[in-house]
Amino acid sequence: MLTEEELKRDYNLKRAQLEEQEDTIRRGEVSFNQKVPIRRLKMKSFRYLI
Repeated sequence: MLTEEELKRDYNLKRAQLEEQEDTIRRGEVSFNQKVPIRRLKMKSFRYLI
């Protein structure tokens, strides 16, 4: 059985790893959005999306 200190350490480690993954994902989204210009779609273009 893990001690309270070990549980806190494991929790903080997992949390830091998840935050790092989130940062990596967000940087990727920003990078992707900067590369792909977003154009306004005309109404008749929507029929091709369905």
